[in-house]
Amino acid sequence: MPLPVVDVRNISKRYHIGARHHDRQPGGLRRALASFASNPIRALRGRAPEEFWALRDVSLSINEGDVIGIIGRNGAGKSTLLKIISQITSPSSGEVSLRGRVASLLEVGTGFHPELTGLENIYLNGAILGMSRSEINRKLDSIIEFSEVERFLNTPTKRYSSGMAVRLAFAIAAHLEPEILVVDEVLAVGDTAFQKKCIGKMGEVAKRGRTVLFVSHNLSTINSLCDKAALLSEGAVDSTGPKEEIVGRYLSLLAESSRIRLGDRTDREGNSRLKLLEVELGGEKELGAGIFVSGGSATIRFRYQGNSKDSIPHVGVAMSLSDPSGNQLTDFSNYYVGDDWAEIPPEGVFECTIPKLPFMPGTYSFNIFVRVNGIVADWVLNAGQFTVEAGPFFPTGRLLKAGQGSLLVEHRWDVHRS
Repeated sequence: MPLPVVDVRNISKRYHIGARHHDRQPGGLRRALASFASNPIRALRGRAPEEFWALRDVSLSINEGDVIGIIGRNGAGKSTLLKIISQITSPSSGEVSLRGRVASLLEVGTGFHPELTGLENIYLNGAILGMSRSEINRKLDSIIEFSEVERFLNTPTKRYSSGMAVRLAFAIAAHLEPEILVVDEVLAVGDTAFQKKCIGKMGEVAKRGRTVLFVSHNLSTINSLCDKAALLSEGAVDSTGPKEEIVGRYLSLLAESSRIRLGDRTDREGNSRLKLLEVELGGEKELGAGIFVSGGSATIRFRYQGNSKDSIPHVGVAMSLSDPSGNQLTDFSNYYVGDDWAEIPPEGVFECTIPKLPFMPGTYSFNIFVRVNGIVADWVLNAGQFTVEAGPFFPTGRLLKAGQGSLLVEHRWDVHRS
């Protein structure tokens, strides 16, 4: 049998967290000694770092031409695994064998120098990825065209938006023509059209027999791009196999986690400037807790608390909805509707009202995502679920038949003499 292109054997990754940071500040050593002299037991307790295992004994074999989706809840270890495979970080134990050139896109603008222009960074980043200058020259026009940032090529990248940076970074990585392409959720930074173009490019790479490892929370993308999937849970491999089976297993785990109180969930990301504590479902025509009707109003509330008593500045909140198969249907955000909040109270409730619920009968799940000053404060996948029952969305009371779609859209038809 042929050897795997990527062979991950018993990988574990340990981090030390909780160590005090005053020893990195001016006078930190002097303060540390004074603290130790006044209370040695407390000082020793404060200095003891806590171990956190991002990965534990992970093994994974990926063959040439495999297009594999890496899925799992926040904190499952997906990004850490990709960084180890991409040789950005080293494992605490275990080893990875790679057979072929690797191109990775894990963080926006990784390898970019902020003072250099976009054009200069193409050459710098290309060299970091292993491209020769002659190879970059040969592919330069194609890289620029794909990135769609031609107007800003002579502008320092420190003035690029995150979307512009990811366009350029992906364009460079995609033109490396690697045997192994590793892509993290970073593509979510770009707009929808560019995301589709990137997915198309990954599809082209896969059709040429190259290997693709793709981390995404968008299960519809996993279903359309990948043929296999690996599910990580709490730093370990839960299961691997055909994408349909693994996605189904993942959805079952998400359904279980949604029954845990929001504030008690540990599978979340963000800097905790603000934390979501509880979710409450309400509706004009409620039939019971978490049950709405198509065409009726629906209200979803999230109670939050800041990490201080100060007002919280420049907050953006978004709630995405997915169907029972995990395909994202739509996204609700204060950004879209122009509800800009210069500051909000340190404790309160986010309330999203949908005046006429446009969904067919079924069970739907939602993610919740909050930014403060443009930085992710709290992000919880599958924060909750609700059920939609048949209701009078259209005046006739009729709804779509099974298989005709999930969304209901108000419309009308007319006929005219030609």
